[in-house]
Amino acid sequence: MQLIQKKINSDKIKDIIELPAELKHQMVIITVMPVVQESKKSLSGRLSKYKDDNKMKLEESAWAMSVCDEEENY
Repeated sequence: MQLIQKKINSDKIKDIIELPAELKHQMVIITVMPVVQESKKSLSGRLSKYKDDNKMKLEESAWAMSVCDEEENY
């Protein structure tokens, strides 16, 4: 990603962006860079890299096994 920076007098950009008082009438650095577009993947698509098919069979019974373990501890 390319980034461009330039020093300019803040008075030149007063019609483009509203500046706080402490930035008016002095030299400022302007940074220009492209907007990064977010991917349109669904949540399952974003989490697919963590998917482990080998553990899916264990996950089917994990809740029942956990409840049984808790009851045995009482």
